[in-house]
Amino acid sequence: MRDNTNAVVLALVRAAERRGLTSVEASHALAMHHGITSGALSRLHEAGAVALLTERRGTHRTYVLPGFIDGRATAPHGGTHEPPGEPLDFGDWEGGDGS
Repeated sequence: MRDNTNAVVLALVRAAERRGLTSVEASHALAMHHGITSGALSRLHEAGAVALLTERRGTHRTYVLPGFIDGRATAPHGGTHEPPGEPLDFGDWEGGDGS
């Protein structure tokens, strides 16, 4: 199913042309869970089949075919999240036993 999902999602990105496609838009168009379409877009991005623009529609980034970047800023694969903050301090907590 994964290869088929990748192909279908890639076809949606292609059809979206310059406007591009977000993971939520793909999920609604295909009536699939957001995680499935998001994973497909991530794999396509990692493979270089699509580019991830830094611009957003709502809270979601937009994917386009490389030929539709048109000078807009893009993000590298895996570079979409902020670096983690300070580690959590659990003090003397030993976990699990309710103490």
